[in-house]
Amino acid sequence: MTCATNCTITSVGTGSWKEVINGVKSMTILRPSLTMRKMNGKSSNDTAGTLKNPVLAHPSLKPLRITETSSKSCIDPNSLEETHRISNEWMDMDMLIMIRTPNVDDPSGVVEKGSACNKKISEYFRGKKRRFEFQYQFKFKKVPSDMELYMACEIEKPLEFGRFQKAVVSACIAFMRKVSPSFHCTINGSPPTKDGKYEKAHISFELEKAMDRVHITKPGETLPPLGQAIPETSEDQKRRKSGKTRLDWNLQDTYTMAFWSHYLDWADWKVMHIPLVKPFSITTILHEQPAYMQLYLLDANRQEKNKHLQKDIKRVVDLEFFHDSASSFETIAKNDDLKESPRKRKK
Repeated sequence: MTCATNCTITSVGTGSWKEVINGVKSMTILRPSLTMRKMNGKSSNDTAGTLKNPVLAHPSLKPLRITETSSKSCIDPNSLEETHRISNEWMDMDMLIMIRTPNVDDPSGVVEKGSACNKKISEYFRGKKRRFEFQYQFKFKKVPSDMELYMACEIEKPLEFGRFQKAVVSACIAFMRKVSPSFHCTINGSPPTKDGKYEKAHISFELEKAMDRVHITKPGETLPPLGQAIPETSEDQKRRKSGKTRLDWNLQDTYTMAFWSHYLDWADWKVMHIPLVKPFSITTILHEQPAYMQLYLLDANRQEKNKHLQKDIKRVVDLEFFHDSASSFETIAKNDDLKESPRKRKK
């Protein structure tokens, strides 16, 4: 799929991501700016006069590629000029992806600051520990009755672990279970079946318990702007995360949410700050696979309550994250602390 005049991205499903990256290394890559957004049944590529020059907010974000899979549109993080719009059968949503860049932690001011938008986002991150923040603002088109809403990170292919990798992943999972009671995971996944009775490798959290901020706007009230702190009192947050209060999904209100973490650095493609675990490359675990950040609806009346089977899932948001460093998997596996690569063991 072509996202902008010199930016070509190949969908995952067949072939190797290593082949894809090797194929585009020789090309001049321009970062896209929502040039494939659907407008009145056609993309903005088909609409004269609507294209903008591709903008890279900061050089550190160049290796990171984010694609919204349903529309095949590329998303530029740290772009305050225009949020990314998602519209489907379930909801209309505006989304903003903010990622911490190196200038945030540079007191000298020598490090490249990036675009004007990136400077504003850097000021927002300054003094905070978080490495990224996703903000969503949406309104339902139909009420998700008998459905549970989850946020998840899903992997297309089953994962293979060496002894050291397995120990690190187990430590990470134990930590996530401790900090988030709604945490659910299937690390290895299972082989695909035509009836959908299988799980992909994933980690997931109940949306309303996982979100760090939730604000509900009634009809006629002013919406909180994205790119700024989402208002919610600490007491409301505590009750929501503990499950003492539940969100009322309806067609009138607008829901604004924020999720952040300082355990994952998208720009550097690393997991960090896990107790007793050294920072490590995501590629060490995923190899050359991308990661899919999703919001999905899960059948509340499913028979197997402890599983998230594909047949019971309706995806609402599906974002593909891929980093250029994944094309150098063998080098990373060799140099990383987690040296035991399943590929190297098989040779």
